Amino acid sequence: MAVGSVLGAGGAFALKRLFAAYSDLLARNFGHRENDPLLVAGAPLLLAGLGMLACYLPARRATGIDPTAALREE
Repeated sequence: MAVGSVLGAGGAFALKRLFAAYSDLLARNFGHRENDPLLVAGAPLLLAGLGMLACYLPARRATGIDPTAALREE
């Protein structure tokens, strides 16, 4: 998740000039600043939290299964 966040942030900063005009239009319409710190920090944290949740739920369900029974079935 960390590598994906770093690569995503790098890609976003690299494409910033390409989408500058469109971003300016959206910023005027929705009232957000160009470098909103809440958005810049919050989006990767939200994605990391969702990734952790996606890993936690199957792992929690797997702890309820007897390992020897699971190995015997396969």
